Formats: sequence, C-alpha cells, structure tokens
Amino acid sequence: MYYRPKFAAYLTVALTLLSALHSADAHFNPREHPRKVATCKARKRTPEPATIIELSLEYVDINPNAQKTIMMVHGWPSLWSTWSNQIQEFKEDYRLVVPDLRGFGESTHPGDTRTSGNMGDMVGDLVCILEHAGVSSAICMGHDWGSQVCYEAARMRPDIFAAVIGAVVPYIPSAGPFEDHTRDASNCQQPAPGLVFAKPRLVPDAWGHVEEIPPVPFFTAEEEDYFVEQYSIQGFRYTLQFYMTENRYASWQLAQSQGNHTIPQPALAIYPLNDPVADWMVAARLLKTAEFVPNLSTELLEGAHWVHLENPVKFNAIVRAWLRKLDESKNAENQHDVTDEL
Repeated sequence: MYYRPKFAAYLTVALTLLSALHSADAHFNPREHPRKVATCKARKRTPEPATIIELSLEYVDINPNAQKTIMMVHGWPSLWSTWSNQIQEFKEDYRLVVPDLRGFGESTHPGDTRTSGNMGDMVGDLVCILEHAGVSSAICMGHDWGSQVCYEAARMRPDIFAAVIGAVVPYIPSAGPFEDHTRDASNCQQPAPGLVFAKPRLVPDAWGHVEEIPPVPFFTAEEEDYFVEQYSIQGFRYTLQFYMTENRYASWQLAQSQGNHTIPQPALAIYPLNDPVADWMVAARLLKTAEFVPNLSTELLEGAHWVHLENPVKFNAIVRAWLRKLDESKNAENQHDVTDEL
C-alpha cells in the first residue's frame, strides 16, 4: 500500500463525506489499461501577461471501434479509474474515452490553481482529447464537478456533445448574479468543503498526523493503491481549481458573455438519496435546473456522494435504460425523416 502523510490528510477529509453501500463484483485493475496522451493548448494566466503553453492530458481509450462514444469525466477528489464499474458495464457496447482532468494524476496543469482551471478551460481540454482520439460526437457522463463540466460542455459545444449524464451534482446555470462564497467561509462554524478550499489558509491541516487511512469499501486493493500512487505525483494542489473564486468568476463571466444558459440536448440527472454534502434534488429545484435543461430525465438512487461506486448495479441499470430510450428516440426521428423524404 502507498501511504503519504500529506495525501492521507486530505484524503481523510474527502472520505468523511462518503458512505459506501457496496462495490461491484467484477475485478478491475487500472494498471491493465494503457493510457494515451493528448497534447493540448492551454492558457497560463499568471504571471501576467498570459501565455499559451502545452498540457499533456492522459486518457484511457476503450473499444475504439465502437460506433457510439461515452466520455466519462471524474470529479473531486477523483481519477479516471473511479469509473471502473461503468467501464466494465459499457465497454462492449460503447467507445469509452476516460480522461484524467488537468492537474489530476499525470495530466499536467498550467501551474496556477486560481486562474487556470475554469469551465472554459475544462471544456477545451475535453474537446482537445476527443480530437486526439478522432471522436466527433460523444455523450458526456460526469460525476460531482465532472457533472458540471459535462453540462458546460453540452452548453458550449452542442456540435460535439450530443447528450449529458450528470451524477450527483445538477446543472448550475450562470444566469443569475455571481456569488462570492469566500467571505461565507470565514463566518461559518462548519463551512462546506467548497467554501473551505476556496480560501487556502482555511484548508484543514488537523489531519496532518494521519499516516494511514482505512480501506475504501468500494475500491479493490489495486484501485486503492493506484489512487494513492497517482495522487502522490502532483498532490492535491492543482485539483482544488474547481473551488477557486477566480476560476468560478471566470466561468460565470464566460457564460454571461455567451448568453446561452439553456441545454437542449437530452440529459439524465442521477441524484443520491443519502449524500451528506447536500440534498441535490432540493438544490436542483432551487437552481431551477429543469427550466434550463428542458429535455431532462431525473432519477433518485440510494447512496451517498459517490453513488456510481457505492451502488453501481442500479446506477448502471438506470444509465443503460436511458441510453436505450435515447437510441429508440433517435431511430424514430431517423425513420420520420426518411418517411418525409419519400
């Protein structure tokens, strides 16, 4: 097992959010899957003036001869390998393009956590990876922050992302005013993780003495060792980009400048019933997600924050049933078009 005191400190914080139900029975060893590397242009914004650099973004490409593609986008703290159960389920029927986002694992980062990881950057990375893989159209399936990245990818690039599957986190439209949460972190007795990580000096070091964490219930030994090994490469620093106020503001500005907040593509939202982070169904109602995603299907599932790992059999069944309906709908549309031409 790989153990790093600093890694264990932050991973312990993250894992306190998780409540596992069970893990899949199928054996999965992430080291058995070779990774490809896409060289992608990126903007390094500090120090000013901004410069264009090249990132090396790693991804796994499974069943490249399949006709349809699903791109699986992880959240935080996560890696491509946390899609293990979905890879096992869909690898025979779909091409699966599964990246490590910038700053995760061996995927490099421009170097500034605060300003070089907004949603426009993330979507650009996904497009670059798909271009490297030779994929022109994909379904984007995301979890946690990966869910928001997928929604933004569909919003920004409907020419590429034909549909969205969002696990846990709903679409968060930028239609309203920007809210700066950093001042909230200083005023809360028990601030949410997003508020804590937005302000570096508030990141808890109380777990710094922890040298070993208990086994993760929904990881195999190989997966857990791989997870720790990969996070030992760059640590957590760049991965906190999602929580930085500067990146959040840049994402909001971009959406405001583009003016389109609606996602017309088919979308599936899967919300867990037992997530200690938030009641995501209530959050979706407050955010008026359904008003901005008119072709949205919503499913509720037993599980906590990593529901695709905790309850993989039912999660996969929900996704497969939705994909089947999506195919049926497309076939009906194609048949209608043929009839009209005749």
